[in-house]
Amino acid sequence: MDCGLIPDQKAIINMYIALETDKNIGGVCGFMGIKFQDVYSEAIIRTQMYEYNMGHMLDKPFESLFGYIQVLPGAFSGYRWDALKRDDDGECILDEYLISELDPDIILTLEQKNMFLAEDRILCLKIFSKRKKAYTLRYLPNAKARVDPITHLMALVGQRRRWINGSYFALKKLLKNQAMTYISVALFFVIVFIMVMTSVTQVTLSGYQQGHDPIFQIFGTTVFITLYIMSILGIMFYSISFNNQNHQVQRNFYKISTFLGIIMIVAVCLMTYYIIEIAYYMVQKYLLHASITELSNIGILTEWEDGILKTIFCGLVVFGFLLNLVPILIYPTRILETMKCTFDFIAYQATYVHLLLVYAICRIDDLSWGTKNT
Repeated sequence: MDCGLIPDQKAIINMYIALETDKNIGGVCGFMGIKFQDVYSEAIIRTQMYEYNMGHMLDKPFESLFGYIQVLPGAFSGYRWDALKRDDDGECILDEYLISELDPDIILTLEQKNMFLAEDRILCLKIFSKRKKAYTLRYLPNAKARVDPITHLMALVGQRRRWINGSYFALKKLLKNQAMTYISVALFFVIVFIMVMTSVTQVTLSGYQQGHDPIFQIFGTTVFITLYIMSILGIMFYSISFNNQNHQVQRNFYKISTFLGIIMIVAVCLMTYYIIEIAYYMVQKYLLHASITELSNIGILTEWEDGILKTIFCGLVVFGFLLNLVPILIYPTRILETMKCTFDFIAYQATYVHLLLVYAICRIDDLSWGTKNT
């Protein structure tokens, strides 16, 4: 348990009861949210509230269903001592977990040092895969606690740099001897290539089919992609040259984050428009039995003739949108609290995917904790 974390009155007791009831549980964690004071005053705090709530309402329960949670948060979790202590074969999980503490003279590689930044992830994997045992990891929604949120962007960048690098190098160690890993990476780049080529082809052909000159569409797409690439290169440059005392670099990070946020908001607005368009098409066709000649020639439905494929696609889109409403029935209060933070999370989503990830990879030499001015 981290200093500053505030658990509910029965949180620790519920963890103990779970471990005592099922001897095969090797570790547990509970719901960890953001403290409420001034939580609606900063966008970055609201973003973290959305992230924490959705992660503990969707990700953690789904992982717990299979008996394995990728990481039990070090800020609020519990482990069974029998799963950690030395077994009859003389092996002990803590030997690798505390390798730098047990042997201060040992020289670790840069990859190993980064890997142990995510020590909780390694510990979970070791417990789950312990030989001759059947330990599972569980999420307990009735064990609740609140933590202090990150209050500004640069602190969030430092914190997530540690999380991302630790997770990346831990995953690399796990999969580096698996041939399927390299196939998966190759398929990823193939998919990206196909997506780019499909987008360019669609813009070009649709311009000719509609009788418009595609030059303007291509020009707009080119300008957008150029600005996007320049933003990524800017993140790489400022990440490599980052200095805590260089306030100009920090201001540039805020500018890039703002630009990426605008892109994300526009993209989500377009996606919402298409969902509404498809829903309108479905209502007109199947409920009102209206003519679909004009409706089927708008937006993304232009390329398809009216048929089974279009119907299946429209149904899946609408069903997927409605499926997201199911958690409201399970966690009504928490979902309403999270919905207040949705816009802020959307605005910061591109920052999470691009700025934080690129910065982390560019700063694998930084082995500091990343928060609390360290």
